[in-house]
Amino acid sequence: MQTRSLITLVKKQANDWSRENIREVLNEVQNYLCMQKPLNYFRMKDTTTGKDPILSTTSAAYEYDIGTTELFPYDAWWVERVYKSEDDYEDGYGKSADGSDSDYSVTRIPGDDENVAKVIFNTAPNGDYYVECYRKPTQITDESIQLTVPISYHLNTVYEGVVGWIEMSTSGRSDRWTKFETVLAPKFQNLMNRGRVDEITFVTPKGY
Repeated sequence: MQTRSLITLVKKQANDWSRENIREVLNEVQNYLCMQKPLNYFRMKDTTTGKDPILSTTSAAYEYDIGTTELFPYDAWWVERVYKSEDDYEDGYGKSADGSDSDYSVTRIPGDDENVAKVIFNTAPNGDYYVECYRKPTQITDESIQLTVPISYHLNTVYEGVVGWIEMSTSGRSDRWTKFETVLAPKFQNLMNRGRVDEITFVTPKGY
């Protein structure tokens, strides 16, 4: 479903809300769904190798943005591991898989809707590192920008969250929002981690 069409549909339930205000809520609902915990669906991969993307470092720089400025395919909001090799993957924060001390350690700083995730090396970095990281959803700053959430969840999850948020803001309570928080959002996140993107398919109504 196109973002502008989803906003039009929401506005039928919240006629006194401007399209711009609905867009802002839509963006926050998407962030809520995608940035509460790492989701496999949003894990970045190097498309040429299928492996985690690589961060190239120099010993003179300790701090790195995990995003497009460092040649990652997307901006990240979360870094789970930084590691040198597959043997080092299990605990890539400064210890090797066998538990022995490694020659590096990092501090991970999560991103948000405005900032990308960062890693800060606690000792001088050396060469290339694999980074297990998770992309930020594309921020909906305009109606022309499509949601990052798969289309199968636009009506049964995102729409319910947006209308529920508006109900909560207007009246102070919303059964719809409670269901979104306790049932729909956790179900979405679980399915994204299981790779079940299209478990529920909705037919887009005519005119949208």
